[in-house]
Amino acid sequence: YGDEEIKHAHKIMDYLDNRNAKAIVPVVAKPNQEFSHCYDVIQAAYDHEVLVENNYKTLCSMAMREGDHTTYELGLFFIKEQFEEVQKFLDIANVININKDNPNLPAVIEHLFKKHLKQ
Repeated sequence: YGDEEIKHAHKIMDYLDNRNAKAIVPVVAKPNQEFSHCYDVIQAAYDHEVLVENNYKTLCSMAMREGDHTTYELGLFFIKEQFEEVQKFLDIANVININKDNPNLPAVIEHLFKKHLKQ
């Protein structure tokens, strides 16, 4: 899973490098680290993935308006990747909801994470 994220970072770095562009990384606020239930963690992760997906959609819209087809293609690539991530967290959230009263919920969640990390 980490290898895939590194490949994505390299894809963006190569894109910027090929255009002699300067990367400007904004300050990122420290994420919440206090959760009352495992579902809250999944919901926060899902919300973040949707935010990232929406950022790529905005990038694609701007690129098309400006006739920048290369940037549009890059954005489409990441939108497709984000769709998969959003679906993973939806699947996990649904399983947690279905199993919320199951005393084996931690084992169910661990199994889901291991399954998704192998994909």
